Amino acid sequence: MIVSDLLNFVGIVKKSGNLVFGFGAVKNEFLNNKLKFILLASDISENTENKIRNLVKLKNDIEIVKIKFNKSDIEKYINKFVGIIGILDLNMVKKIKEILLEKK
Repeated sequence: MIVSDLLNFVGIVKKSGNLVFGFGAVKNEFLNNKLKFILLASDISENTENKIRNLVKLKNDIEIVKIKFNKSDIEKYINKFVGIIGILDLNMVKKIKEILLEKK
């Protein structure tokens, strides 16, 4: 298994309590104005991806990034088989963006 800096950091975000996962939890945090950033698994269903994109499309400050990792990859780092990950802390979002830029 290739060690991923991104998923390693997502695991740290989870431990800090600043990560939510799954459509319902991400939607709740969005509605409570706590959601800052969304990561989507590469194998997320088109229907679910469209639902989350439509939910947040009017709020320009929430970025959605589809990552190269699938749900099984994500599960290895956060122990949850999910396609949607929401980040609640802006400092952690900044670090995730740095990691994503390094990997391009």
